[in-house]
Amino acid sequence: MLETSRLKLRLHRLEDFNFSHALWNQPQVYQFISRKPSSLQQSWSRLYNYLGHWQLRGYGYFLIEEKSSGRAIGEIGLADFQRDLTPSLNLPFEAGWVIHPDFHGQGFASEALEAILRWNEKRVGAQTYWCMIDAKNTASLALAAKFKFSFSQEASYNGEAISLFTRLSF
Repeated sequence: MLETSRLKLRLHRLEDFNFSHALWNQPQVYQFISRKPSSLQQSWSRLYNYLGHWQLRGYGYFLIEEKSSGRAIGEIGLADFQRDLTPSLNLPFEAGWVIHPDFHGQGFASEALEAILRWNEKRVGAQTYWCMIDAKNTASLALAAKFKFSFSQEASYNGEAISLFTRLSF
């Protein structure tokens, strides 16, 4: 588990499934990622994917809890999803973040992203990170820019254009 001044970042548990499924059914969440709500099966597979990353890679996604309320507010982490990108980008540390719309604009994603990047660099040393962001997702573009992710290339993912960004360690 990681902690910041306002957040706890911890591994997902079975009882987090309902929150995660509801999160991925928020239009403000899926509009720039999957373009459609997640089915129960997709949400269940995502939970297994998150936990499998920890087992196989030693890193993965965290559930974000607000300390003051104990409420789950999002998911953030590093992953190696082996995405079918054209052209390919063979880097293991894909950063991703999703915050429930009720908590947008409060700096939670920034606080959590800084914590996981620092944690991973202490764990494995300097790294190159990457993320993919829809060109219309201004909030995620701003967060990526704040953390010095810079545009790397355009790619195709699931038949759609996507922008790829990379970042070197702190």
